[in-house]
Amino acid sequence: MLLNALQDREVTIADVDFGNLEVIRLRGPKPKRAYRREQETKPSGSLIDYRDTEQTNHMQRELVLYNEFVSTFQINFLADLEPTNRTGTRFHRVFNEEFYHGSRMVGQ
Repeated sequence: MLLNALQDREVTIADVDFGNLEVIRLRGPKPKRAYRREQETKPSGSLIDYRDTEQTNHMQRELVLYNEFVSTFQINFLADLEPTNRTGTRFHRVFNEEFYHGSRMVGQ
């Protein structure tokens, strides 16, 4: 019955599966690439598992609160300007190789 209701409303897995929900992510080093090939996409490092610390727990709590705050926003558009995807209201922080340097906040 639930599956039929979802199918009738054209709900897809992309509408409910947001992938990795970790709000703090640590990436490994980027692989080397040939800079002569400008058409290549920029490589990025793979995610690294890490043990949570007081610092990472604090960052997670702050970002979860921020995401909850942002999720309360409601923006109305004219029908012809309505975006096709409105799920990009969750953010996470990405660190490269260690937590000692700054990070960037990225929307999903």
